[in-house]
Amino acid sequence: MGAGKPSVTVPFFGDQFFWGTMVQKAGVGAKLLSGKALTVSFLAAAIIEVLQPAVFDRAEVLGKLIDGEKGTGAGCVSLHQRMEA
Repeated sequence: MGAGKPSVTVPFFGDQFFWGTMVQKAGVGAKLLSGKALTVSFLAAAIIEVLQPAVFDRAEVLGKLIDGEKGTGAGCVSLHQRMEA
């Protein structure tokens, strides 16, 4: 999301299901697609859904918010603070 682009998610492992759901709930991605049930029609519909201007606008705004958080740097500072304690 930091790139500010909408997503089509086909989760298959681990936390991809959780994050795919968060992307969908944020309004910057299509409903999760099951890899086992994936068809050309389902994929085409998901792509059309995320190509809507409103989805692009939300993704751009969310991307800027994420970039502004400086999450990697903040995470490193937090880790080092906890290691020093």
